[in-house]
Amino acid sequence: MIEFKKYFLFISLLLQLFTFNTASIIRDRALLTGDFTKLHKESIRAVIQTLVPIFKLYGPDNGLHLCDGVLIHPRAVLTSRACVRDFTALSYAISLYKWENNLASINRTQLHSVQYFLNSYAFYGFLKQDKSLSNAQLENNEYVNMKTPILLVLKEPINSMTPANFTHSMTSQDMNDKQTSKECYRLEIAPGFSQTNSSIDSAIPYNIISDGKILTPLEIKDIYNASVQKKYIDDLKNNSNISLLYVSNDSIFVTGSKRIVNDNISRSAGSPLVCQRRPQDPFELTGILIDTLDDFPAYFTINENWTKQKLDFLNSLKQYIYNIIKYQKK
Repeated sequence: MIEFKKYFLFISLLLQLFTFNTASIIRDRALLTGDFTKLHKESIRAVIQTLVPIFKLYGPDNGLHLCDGVLIHPRAVLTSRACVRDFTALSYAISLYKWENNLASINRTQLHSVQYFLNSYAFYGFLKQDKSLSNAQLENNEYVNMKTPILLVLKEPINSMTPANFTHSMTSQDMNDKQTSKECYRLEIAPGFSQTNSSIDSAIPYNIISDGKILTPLEIKDIYNASVQKKYIDDLKNNSNISLLYVSNDSIFVTGSKRIVNDNISRSAGSPLVCQRRPQDPFELTGILIDTLDDFPAYFTINENWTKQKLDFLNSLKQYIYNIIKYQKK
């Protein structure tokens, strides 16, 4: 009977997600055919124009466009660790999109070097624990963790564009509040860039992807649990000392949207999510795509303490350097 209930709940969840995916396609078509107001379109355009391409450099004239990020400070780009392949800072660079008639192109000769990274150590997922291990061996515990946000700090500021503003954006509490009405869209540059040494890429459009309902913590745990239990099923059967501890994180939320094939997550990582509270409100930058949960999009809420603390650090560093220069001129 218990197994039947579990099966029934799982089928119900799948039907809900299918319903929202179908609705997502309809809303996408409505948006692209111009049913949104001028205010909506302008607010979406303002966010998409803070998107920047991230490159892994293999030489002065040769690089691979890995993913995108959002410029949230003249010297800082927010993206996902799914985009960063290693932490050799000076081998990464940021370029700029040139926009014309809603089409984006990249001039690869305008590259801004990444000086260092600011990591997030947020944990969201499962911890596989072995009670037979001593305290000294606890590092041998396995983690099933989502990718986390990361800030790429530039060597020199980008002064030719305005960073994204998220001061009044919805917080994680708003996103997880069922009483708060919201509609969200992911903005994504259409894939099509590859490794090349050509200086300018051809113009391509951006996609506006409707992002269905936000899954409840219980729905997320059920999906995660099924995936993780399957991975460790033999260990759990054969060793009574092993257990799985689920750890949630309020800054991360998952939507029952169109699925993202896991192989494509690194390319889509860093794509911004825009949301509105009420139909008459403009859309605001709310999150970035950081990973997937069973191929469903997972986002990090930008208007959180972690992001604010990192920006405060960069601003205080700027003031510190300014004071040193001022002192040296005396």
